[in-house]
Amino acid sequence: MLIGLALAIAPTAALHGQSSGSPSTAVDVSKIKRYLNLGMYREAIQDLEPAVKSDEFNSDLRLLYGTALRHVRRYDDSLYNLSIAIKLDSSNWSAMDETLKVYMERYAESPANSDRISASKAATQMISMRGSETDRPELKEAKQRADEVIVRFEDPVGLWRNDRHEFEITRQPQGKFWLKEHPASGQKCDRTCLTITFERTTPQAYEGSGSNSDSTCIFDFSYELSFSDAATRLSVKGKHVRYRVPDLTVGSSDIDALRTRNKMCAAMVRDGVFIADTDMALERTR
Repeated sequence: MLIGLALAIAPTAALHGQSSGSPSTAVDVSKIKRYLNLGMYREAIQDLEPAVKSDEFNSDLRLLYGTALRHVRRYDDSLYNLSIAIKLDSSNWSAMDETLKVYMERYAESPANSDRISASKAATQMISMRGSETDRPELKEAKQRADEVIVRFEDPVGLWRNDRHEFEITRQPQGKFWLKEHPASGQKCDRTCLTITFERTTPQAYEGSGSNSDSTCIFDFSYELSFSDAATRLSVKGKHVRYRVPDLTVGSSDIDALRTRNKMCAAMVRDGVFIADTDMALERTR
């Protein structure tokens, strides 16, 4: 949430002088910018509404209008005007920066995967915007914020689900993560609940392993995990499952009993009682 807050309170790029030309309208732009600087967003909107209607193809006015609308949480209207500003002037990086702020603020208020994905796309576009970062430090700051968003959205930590089960991913020491299934009410994770410890192998892919037991047999699993759509979707693919054969020379003195258990556990893998989940799709819930 810190990034969302930082985006919300970051100086509005429109107020730092980006302009493709002076707006050809009677509206007092300097007064509008002062309204925005003072937090007088409704006054800015009141002056901008007729100005945008009379000069609807003015990218700078659309940017100012979209900025004011964002601050009063009229997010859909803000996005509409900002998108027009970008269509009118594809180099209008301030409008792209404002677009990213809209999605991040809306995602902070009520996390929705659609906003998370849109924010990631806006951040990617923001980073690719051309301009002299030396001459415009605000552009450099905007790109740094966009990069922070992308890094944050690569983080798999959160709550996940599929059609029947819920899961949680938490961070572990040494750069590892732990995926744990949350059992349904009244159930226990003694044999059926999934747990995987995994770590990153490539920017988008992870590998991990897990084990499961029913107090008699212990099974080891290997998995491949991959995240997509700003880490809102997770694919878990089982590579193989292996029964952990006991050391017959350690522990119980009843060798025949150990051998019987060993055969039973091996048969459970052979008969598919315990299998590596070959393809499980999860969706982020938070």
